Amino acid sequence: MESEVTQYLLFPHTVLRETDVRHLSILLPNLSVLQVLRPQILPEWLQGRFSTLPTITEHERIAEANLALRGYREFAEIHGENATLASMSYDQIAEDNRESRFFIQKELGEREAQAPEKRKDLLLESAVFMELARDLDEKGMELEVGYSKIGNLEAEFREILGITSEEEILEAEGTLSPPLAHESSHLYFMLNRRMSGWLRLLSAQPLTRTPVLVAIGPEVLSIALEAIKNDRERNGRPPEEIHFTLPSITSLKNLNGNSFLELTNKLSGTNTLNSYWQELDRFLSAPNDAQLRTKLEENVTGLAEAISSFRKQYSNEPSETAGLSITYLPGSSLNDVWRALDPIGFEALGGQGKQDGIAFFCLS
Repeated sequence: MESEVTQYLLFPHTVLRETDVRHLSILLPNLSVLQVLRPQILPEWLQGRFSTLPTITEHERIAEANLALRGYREFAEIHGENATLASMSYDQIAEDNRESRFFIQKELGEREAQAPEKRKDLLLESAVFMELARDLDEKGMELEVGYSKIGNLEAEFREILGITSEEEILEAEGTLSPPLAHESSHLYFMLNRRMSGWLRLLSAQPLTRTPVLVAIGPEVLSIALEAIKNDRERNGRPPEEIHFTLPSITSLKNLNGNSFLELTNKLSGTNTLNSYWQELDRFLSAPNDAQLRTKLEENVTGLAEAISSFRKQYSNEPSETAGLSITYLPGSSLNDVWRALDPIGFEALGGQGKQDGIAFFCLS
């Protein structure tokens, strides 16, 4: 990988939580998000840093996909809050049936005649599914914001009651009404199918830069690496993997908007952030180089110290952390990833060129 062409792609989601946006805007020099049917709305301060990567661009194909999507949404409106999950599952059943027929046609020697129609169907089905997944994620994020606001109100309530020490807080949590919590399980619903759909849609537009696949949870990485490992073993190729975790930074999720922008402005006014980004690109040009890895870790540590110093202006309390784990597969390419996770789509839609090595970043 050459540093000047490094591109970071969010995989396999198409929307981000506010907290993830904050952390990735610091930890990565850029990030691209797949645009399926609806345009992505990015904060103004991210312009030039985060971008969208269009997939289906033909007006006729977009119209067909929107028509199918409207049918699923109407179904969801009629059948209640879990209908989006049902719609996504129904779409999977329909996909499985079509793919089974495709294999039969292949055995009968009809693949050549069916291939163009199959390619169109796969892209349309993937577009509809990924938009349904986006609907699910956006609804889940709305709930998370609601729970966060309730959590802030609970903290203010404890302060009003004079509950300030850690021991008193723990005692109060046992006597006051149970705190509400919301896990981001929606992000991992039908994760395998999300990966397949994402990879198929990515193939609709040729890549001009080498991608680094960026995940927002370890579940994504676990599924992907297991599939790649199994595929390589089936083909008599021993799996190769370089894995390590960068030093963490203090979490930025509890900073108010103005304070966060103040932090980003301060970091941009120094060489701390740019030096880290440059070392990250240098590392990706030769991930096997131990000296580059050491230099990268030193720069992350410097960045973490600058963020920690800024946070202490507002609070000395212990805070959560955020960071990146890096997994580099020197003997694999994006084609290998696609074939391992989605053999049917790979065979029908073709590969994405050849790259020597592929990197996964995972936000933790």
